[in-house]
Amino acid sequence: MLLKDLGSLENFIALERYVNKPKYSPTALISEVGKEYHPRNGNSTFLLPYHELKQSEVEIITACPGETARLAVQGESPETIKFFVHPIMQNEIFTNQKPNRVVEVAPSSSTRTVIFTKEHQGLMVKLHLNKRISRFIRRLKASSIEHSIMISRELETIIKNPRTPTHFAFLPESIGIIRKAATPDETIGYLIRESTPRPYIKETRFIIPFFALTSPDTRSLNDAPLLIQMGKYLHRDPFNILIEEILDPFLSVWAYIFLRYGILLEAHGQNTLLEINDNYEPKRIVHRDFQSTPIDPGIRKKRKISTQFTKHVIGQGDYPARLEQSLMYDHFVGDYLFSSLEEFSYVYLNRSHELFRNKIRALFNKYIPEQNQYFPQGHTSFKGGIMPDNTYCLDYKDEPPLYR
Repeated sequence: MLLKDLGSLENFIALERYVNKPKYSPTALISEVGKEYHPRNGNSTFLLPYHELKQSEVEIITACPGETARLAVQGESPETIKFFVHPIMQNEIFTNQKPNRVVEVAPSSSTRTVIFTKEHQGLMVKLHLNKRISRFIRRLKASSIEHSIMISRELETIIKNPRTPTHFAFLPESIGIIRKAATPDETIGYLIRESTPRPYIKETRFIIPFFALTSPDTRSLNDAPLLIQMGKYLHRDPFNILIEEILDPFLSVWAYIFLRYGILLEAHGQNTLLEINDNYEPKRIVHRDFQSTPIDPGIRKKRKISTQFTKHVIGQGDYPARLEQSLMYDHFVGDYLFSSLEEFSYVYLNRSHELFRNKIRALFNKYIPEQNQYFPQGHTSFKGGIMPDNTYCLDYKDEPPLYR
């Protein structure tokens, strides 16, 4: 991928699917989804069915949706709502029922979130998928939809606070559709995600998933990684761009949202994007996907913010808050994101591992100087192996973490 080719929907989909060197873990290659729907190996597009349900059959929850999102879920009559369903879930959810219509979509990097390619351009839809991908079964039940919408609503409020860093943005999950059922376990649905970052900016901007900044393009191996192209175009050292113009703003945003609002953004390379302008300069850090975003009730109480969340509230389950906070930073950010950027800096930019780590530690301590109030001396990750359903165990190690 070349910088000059950024901006089109087709090439954004290509970034998601083909400029995406996976971060391997013991569970990374597990997928119960058919090859034709796989982000890297599947078909370029596929047809996504939907059923038109009466409004009385669904619950609709929203977080400041745009007009495009509202129109995407509206059925052909004012009394109906579209219910999108992944093709492999069609018979499980709608046994012996034919869909009303189909629309063309392409898989994103996450498999079960798909991108509209013709109708409803500018939107993605996150689908219920009762299949295991990597460590977890990717169901989308009512409680997860409600949590995602609540996080999106709160972020909508946060961006209006003048103290919020101007380099923070997010992709809103603005509409949740839940199919009513007899029991809570049967209530499933989907989420509409808008692909224009908020706050809205009038000038031309492009978004690049973090993983695509440093990954080779599997369809064009002669193209340098985008971060190196940015350095060449801007006549700046790519390493300095990475540290000063990308990771410094990234950590300032992550720390601000955590310390001010008790929200721990799950900021690995898939959920975090870089927004650049048409001169290819980094402008904002964009976050997406809030289904599993944890909430810290202690910080929210201290800040006198009500905690109406019932899911992913840390410190109320099997583990103390410190271990879950470590999981979100040391594992999701450290193991999944920083370790890839560290390896890229070593291989492509000739920077030592220790230099990269020292730079990140300095930034972390700049934005979270009192880390001992929140994080353990060691670090937390998942224990290896797959457990039944979506249960998991955390693994705590006493040695100091690499990136704080």
